[in-house]
Amino acid sequence: MTSTVFKLKIDILDHPYDTLKNHEDVIPNLSYKAIKKSLPLLQSWINYLLPLYDVVEADITEIMPLLLFVEATIYQIDEDNEIHEDITKHSLVLRNVLTQLNLLDDAVETLIQQGLTYYDLETQFCLGKMPTQENIDSVCLGKPFDYGILSRLFFKLTGQPDHQQEILKVCRVAEQIVEIRSDLKSYNEDIERNVMNIYRMFVRLYGLEASQKLQRYLENLNSQLQHQLKLLEQTRPDMAKKFIMLWRNLFPEDRPIPEVPAPIFEDGNLVTH
Repeated sequence: MTSTVFKLKIDILDHPYDTLKNHEDVIPNLSYKAIKKSLPLLQSWINYLLPLYDVVEADITEIMPLLLFVEATIYQIDEDNEIHEDITKHSLVLRNVLTQLNLLDDAVETLIQQGLTYYDLETQFCLGKMPTQENIDSVCLGKPFDYGILSRLFFKLTGQPDHQQEILKVCRVAEQIVEIRSDLKSYNEDIERNVMNIYRMFVRLYGLEASQKLQRYLENLNSQLQHQLKLLEQTRPDMAKKFIMLWRNLFPEDRPIPEVPAPIFEDGNLVTH
């Protein structure tokens, strides 16, 4: 049986699209691939966030269509950006739908902006531009922006209390670590595809020092994570304990900071080791 908390604002999703003159402004153009690929990403978010609130997937069936729409739209943006297609139409539809449902607030807009900054930096990087450390910071923050949006929508639609801000800070740091770990695994493949990869950015900027620089960057993120967890323990020790257990299940080897491989130096379309 669905908990009462999940009925607090569910009527938002039944709000008619009556304030938009052009209905195309709320109709997405999503490929089958975007919808299919977004499902495991959405499932991954479900697996790590919902257990913190003792919620199972069956509890949120009524808001799943919206969450899937958001994740699929973001995946479509990602897919189109990689082939240099215009992504404005997709971000416009995303904003319009969330606005229509009264879900687009300053925090969600900030996350969308971080995501669009990420895609802009991806385009520049893949065209050969030398990144700055500030660019790398923006990419690390912006790459998991979809999880940030899903989490905030979950809180809005389920009437979660104010401590959500504390767990969001923990999650935002953890998500950056996970993204870097993922990029390390796909490093060679991403070079061949010429797509954004955080380690590629470090190598282009720092050369032979890239491995050490990224290792220190990961250590700093891990320190931030531990700090945020200590703050969470002071107000919600139960939530902090749940997160630590989930984190250990995610990295059972007790090593959230992976080994960074030797850099691969790219020269145009040529790759040298």
